[in-house]
Amino acid sequence: MVMSVLDLAVPGAGTLAEALTTIYKLCGEMSERKNVCGHLHSGLMCIMDGLETKQDDDQFPSKESLDKFVTVVLKLLRYLDQCKGKELVYRVLECGKMTVETRQVYEDIAELFELFDVVMVNWSEQWEHDLRVQRDVLIASVRDNEVLLRDLQSSRAQVDALLSLKFELEQRIAQHDKKIVECIKSMIATIT
Repeated sequence: MVMSVLDLAVPGAGTLAEALTTIYKLCGEMSERKNVCGHLHSGLMCIMDGLETKQDDDQFPSKESLDKFVTVVLKLLRYLDQCKGKELVYRVLECGKMTVETRQVYEDIAELFELFDVVMVNWSEQWEHDLRVQRDVLIASVRDNEVLLRDLQSSRAQVDALLSLKFELEQRIAQHDKKIVECIKSMIATIT
């Protein structure tokens, strides 16, 4: 008897079905990254559906290709787990790094579409759209003082955030684009 694609083991996360369910739940906790992460989840689901269809037609992918699929699922799961629950200040400061990591998962999923010969319409266009939406929502969140200050209830949290923001402006300004620098300055003004 051949094992179902859904039963593939994802280290530390259970079966593929369980891992994809966890990813779906974590996507809901991603604030401005919700759409981006949701589309990554949709891409993985599309691949899984394509693999199930091929399996039903007695077309079994190689172990190596299934291992690549599991690796991408695990990479997204770790990324989401690492990003969940971060305060707005730190999401802004890590925006560039998080975008690079998200882009890598998008590219990995695009490779899986090719590897498994699964069609996903406008995948690369979706990335550009998701990136714009994510950035717009992030900037809107920074402009909303309530959203910013909700994460910074204690004076200690405010001091920590302020020190982190000032450090970025003084030491790492070159690592941020103009809009993020504006966001950092705006947050400093709001907190002080």
